[in-house]
Amino acid sequence: MLNPDLDADDTSSADSGFPPPDSVVFESIAGELRQSTVSPEWLDRVKFADGSASSITDHLPYLESFLPDAMHFWDHARDGELVSDFWTQTDPSGGKIHLLACALAVEGKRLLLIRSVDDLYHESEHAQQRAHASVKRLKLAALWQRGLEKLGSSPKGSEPRSSETETKDALTGISNRQRFEELFERELLLANEQDEPLSLLYLDIDQFQLMNDQYGRTAGDAYLRSVGQLIEGVLGKPKDLAARVGGEEFATLLPGTDGTEAVRLAHTLGGMIRSLRVPDPTSRGLLSATASIGVFTRPSKSEETTAQMLGAATSAVREAKRNGGDRIVIGDHPI
Repeated sequence: MLNPDLDADDTSSADSGFPPPDSVVFESIAGELRQSTVSPEWLDRVKFADGSASSITDHLPYLESFLPDAMHFWDHARDGELVSDFWTQTDPSGGKIHLLACALAVEGKRLLLIRSVDDLYHESEHAQQRAHASVKRLKLAALWQRGLEKLGSSPKGSEPRSSETETKDALTGISNRQRFEELFERELLLANEQDEPLSLLYLDIDQFQLMNDQYGRTAGDAYLRSVGQLIEGVLGKPKDLAARVGGEEFATLLPGTDGTEAVRLAHTLGGMIRSLRVPDPTSRGLLSATASIGVFTRPSKSEETTAQMLGAATSAVREAKRNGGDRIVIGDHPI
């Protein structure tokens, strides 16, 4: 586990070579993050009042998704290179903190710098909105053009079809992540163009690794197949999509579905997964689990990107898991 050394020497940010007072620097040593500068004011705001949290990801949960990218970067980076990402976090008082994490490789050291960048964040957000508004019509036209080209190259009377190996998940038989991302981009463009609702559910099976460890990979695969078929069977509209997007992670794309209906569907899925019993192929036992579900619906007249919608839904899933799993959390803002 990557934990900060919160009792590190009280080294000033000036001594570390990173002068911005709103920054904190960690060094990755033997798989642990060790804090090498004093904590800035914004980090003190997000620390738990009782001081019980020991991992930096307890305070900054987004880092759980950024750190694997950082570790991969450190393994391949040349000196002086960096990789970074933005996110927005809510502190215990409800205030918003806009943060930037940078993984750097400096003189053989693996450094993680995190700083508050409110002004930079808002400038970037406004630039993204302007760029998105100017190109979304072109992207929509390009999608339709590709569709027409595929239709023109198909035999007369037939529908254009992609290879199932390109669109289907090999284990569950439902759509794969590539298909999900393609249709998500297209449906969001259409939703923006027509100002129609678009909802997203993100599901993560709770304690799935424990099931794999206890019953074996064959049993875990059988359970995932049943969950995938269950999710696909619940969806009712022609354009609804169920996809397996990770190991034990599933997503549903719901064009034309508003927030109320999306939450209702999430409760239905949560209850059905809770009641699901799958025979263990290697024994006479039955496999069961629960799911943490994040819900996000595109607000009317909004300019969210697919990445922002997905970020809000996955952040809601992480909150559900932090609170014990087997629950539904609604994403309140795009990330």
